[in-house]
Amino acid sequence: MHHIDGGVCAPAGFTANGIHCGIKKGRTTEDLALVESEVPCAAAAVFTTNRV
Repeated sequence: MHHIDGGVCAPAGFTANGIHCGIKKGRTTEDLALVESEVPCAAAAVFTTNRV
């Protein structure tokens, strides 16, 4: 793996944003991400519990 400048929005036609919506209780950091494509595309979602 290697770092790509521009992050998840590096490919043309994609935008992304994050928001705090209360998924992680008691925190104020962003806990939900949305990635949008300007044209129809295949997509997948990942959900984690991150139990340490």
